[in-house]
Amino acid sequence: MDGRLSSVVIAALAAIALLADGASAANKAPNFKIAKVYNAPVSEIKSLADLRGKVVFLDFWATWCGPCVAGIPRMNRLAESFKDQPVIFISVTDESPDVIGPYLKTHEMKTWVGVDEAKSSFKAYQVTTRPEGFLIGKKGELLARIYPDHLQESQLRDAIAGKSAPPIGGVDMSPSNFGATPSKSLFELSISSPSGETIWMTGRDTLEAHSRSFIGAVASIWDVDETQIIAEHPPVESLNFRMHSSSETFAMTRDLMKRAIQSTFGVTATPESKQTEVYLLALSTAAQAPRPSPGTLGLKTGIMSSGGGRLVGKATMANFARALWGTAGRPVIDDTGLSGEYFIDLEWHKDDSDFAQALATVGLRLVPARRKVEYIRFETAASRK
Repeated sequence: MDGRLSSVVIAALAAIALLADGASAANKAPNFKIAKVYNAPVSEIKSLADLRGKVVFLDFWATWCGPCVAGIPRMNRLAESFKDQPVIFISVTDESPDVIGPYLKTHEMKTWVGVDEAKSSFKAYQVTTRPEGFLIGKKGELLARIYPDHLQESQLRDAIAGKSAPPIGGVDMSPSNFGATPSKSLFELSISSPSGETIWMTGRDTLEAHSRSFIGAVASIWDVDETQIIAEHPPVESLNFRMHSSSETFAMTRDLMKRAIQSTFGVTATPESKQTEVYLLALSTAAQAPRPSPGTLGLKTGIMSSGGGRLVGKATMANFARALWGTAGRPVIDDTGLSGEYFIDLEWHKDDSDFAQALATVGLRLVPARRKVEYIRFETAASRK
């Protein structure tokens, strides 16, 4: 073997050894820095290499994000379950320490909490919505992109044991060039065939869903409850969609998406109202009943249910009433007479008595009544005949 060929063989063997010891270039997780970390033995993360030898789950969140806040207890349970394992859960936000520091004094989080105001990690992983999650292996390989509420203990155990072959689970890992500087999208509308598991993501200027039912999708786009949608013959079972624009033009973007849905699927959306059985959300008659608390630090407007047994967020009582529709099984209309925004954090089991008791703890109750309610009827050309 001549010297030149020998050098090539040695270099190839060295490359193979390097790949065997770490992540391949194609599967390597993007690097990032986090300037300040709470709840951790370190005060900052200078590089992903600092975490080598540990399975890492990055949970991108914010105090203003209802689904993120609702998912904190579940993430706490995972962190507690794996506290003696080589796993690090990092909840990453781009909010300031002035928001996060006081927030952690009143909200228990057992994960590391990273403050990334420079958005190094957000840019590296092309995060534009919350919540968003990424599972990283012990050798720095990107294993999966997973909605945080869908992360399973079995996936973490496989990652610890090195059994995971990227990508596992989650949704499509595309675009494949994670870590590259993406072009900034100023405006986006897209509708496509369903793919992957059901995922729902929201941001201040983005709505995105994968494999969402037609009724769920149009309810999100029209900004109403799913029970307000009448679609006896949906044109498709499910779909993917994405809406993105600046906050100033988002209402216009929503209107354009409404037109796109009707044009794409050949449906018409017609408002109609009818008298129906409802509940009135009223203040408790108990003299000493507590009242909803005024909106508190950090949590911006928005309310979200989690797991069918928890409702958390900050909202007007009218919006809180609307958030109760799914749990109550019929429309809920605000009749409290309260103005302004209130912080709500309710947790209950799945029977009616527990739900009523949870409402009573914050001085609220549901009163049966009949009222006129607005609905939207979706019809295809065939169903109109």
